[in-house]
Amino acid sequence: NCCVPILLSNSKEQMALGFSKYISKCKAEFEISIQYKKISSETRDLIMKQAATGWDEEYIKVGVLTIPSQDITDSLTGTSDILKESLSESLNLSSLDKNGVHKLFLFHPVLTSDSHR
Repeated sequence: NCCVPILLSNSKEQMALGFSKYISKCKAEFEISIQYKKISSETRDLIMKQAATGWDEEYIKVGVLTIPSQDITDSLTGTSDILKESLSESLNLSSLDKNGVHKLFLFHPVLTSDSHR
């Protein structure tokens, strides 16, 4: 059990700082669940353009994401120099780009590959 409270805030900077403090002492675990809806002519717009709309389908647990406790060296972004260096090397980024590497990862249902839809 971890004794560090998670800081909830509307500020991205405060959330990153809270995460940095938390993850430096505790592991973080997130249950990953999905809802499955078959794409058809009736559901296509709902799935592709109204993804925030609630669905009636049950959630299916597909796993748990565990982020081990680690030292965060950039509390503004919630990342570490080791992570930035590793990603920069893997993605062949210049030394100037490594400070923005956290902005390279995003998710949106419309941007997923056809095999994941």
